[in-house]
Amino acid sequence: MLVWCHPAIAAPKDLDFNRDIRPLLSDHCYACHGPDENKRKAGLRLDRREDAFKTLKSGNRAIVPGDLKRSTLVQRLTSRDPDELMPPPEEGKPLSAGQVQSLIRWVKEGARWKNHWSFIPPERPVLPKVRERDWPRNEIDDFILERLEKKGLKPAPEADKATLIRRASFDLTGLPPTIGEVDAFLADDSPEAYEKLVDRLLSSAHYGERLAANWLDLARYADTSGYHFDGVRFMWLWRDWVIDTFNENKPYDTFTVEQLAGDLLPDPTREQRIATGFVRNNMTTDEGGSDPDEYLNKYVVDRVSTLGAVWLGMTVGCAECHDHKFDPLLTKEFYKLYAFFHNVPEKGLDRIRTDNPPPRLPAPTPEQAMRFVETDFRLRDAEKTLQDRNNELGETQEKWERETNANPPPKPSDEGLLALLTFDDTIRPSTRSTATEQASPETKAEPKQPIVEDASPARQGPQV
Repeated sequence: MLVWCHPAIAAPKDLDFNRDIRPLLSDHCYACHGPDENKRKAGLRLDRREDAFKTLKSGNRAIVPGDLKRSTLVQRLTSRDPDELMPPPEEGKPLSAGQVQSLIRWVKEGARWKNHWSFIPPERPVLPKVRERDWPRNEIDDFILERLEKKGLKPAPEADKATLIRRASFDLTGLPPTIGEVDAFLADDSPEAYEKLVDRLLSSAHYGERLAANWLDLARYADTSGYHFDGVRFMWLWRDWVIDTFNENKPYDTFTVEQLAGDLLPDPTREQRIATGFVRNNMTTDEGGSDPDEYLNKYVVDRVSTLGAVWLGMTVGCAECHDHKFDPLLTKEFYKLYAFFHNVPEKGLDRIRTDNPPPRLPAPTPEQAMRFVETDFRLRDAEKTLQDRNNELGETQEKWERETNANPPPKPSDEGLLALLTFDDTIRPSTRSTATEQASPETKAEPKQPIVEDASPARQGPQV
């Protein structure tokens, strides 16, 4: 144990700031010397290079690259005085001897600083020098061989063809090769046999399925809602869109834009709208006792956190409640991102167990779309026919009204009339007497006098 903890052994051979130094500063120093301005002590901030290297009000500098004596950080790390030692003993987070040695060595070697790894643009590296120049067949082999030679290892013997096709098939399609495919590959003695195999696998529809599987995990894809009832929802159209994009070899920038803002593109296509299903993959609930506002907030936070993890390489969700303790992200910046995703007309409580919560995008199959077009034409024809009939009826009605007004029908004869009743029995007494008094003598009738109908054929009208 004593040998294992010796600083010379514990310290890594090649120091890397993001791998070996930043985690130590974050775990042991940022609480008092990090991004939180309210908790920062002595005016020292160690999460940013310009602050860590600057001269403090006291005139001291925590880190002077290459100068251990002038670096107060080193003095505090190695002090025997409990009042001077950092981290303070009462914090209960002491550095091990190996960790202290790594920090001292880092300062001594120039305190080389790196930005957060996700902010470092990739660069084409210089090919390493290797001893066995005949082994590499491509540039990737050079890097593999360099690592092997550093560890004193030699490359394994070349695999046989049956092993090659099995590995390639699993790597590119996720499926084992068929017996026929193996036999065909073994029988192909041409120098391009392996290249032809790879080209065939890359053109397979299963290639897109294989690559899409990892992306679906990152995008939290599921065919159910997740919370409570965990009801079915239809996200397979977005899943198929992802598979198709890999098979089409769509550029990564287009792949990104369409998933985050495909519906905001000029004249977006149906596929570009489907792509935005990425931001609808969050879990939803329909539990009766849930607070809609609480869960709506959960949905938006999920989208922001996923955006940060998938595209920024950052744990953005940590900044929901406080400034990030490691990544360069403030809570204010978190809610700026939050605002982008908080303008969707959705409810925190969807109350839907068998379908997607709105807003929805109608997405018929090609066959259904053809039927919709045919039905639309038939509907238009039917509406035109109905309108023509209505026009004809209108003209007939107008003609009948003109003829009737010009030659009104004769008034009905009073012949055979036994009584003309006013049907005023439902009128209140005061109203009834007034109405009866105002009636002409010819229209008055005795109360409760029975109605007598003339049953003669001349008085019978058409039966309806």
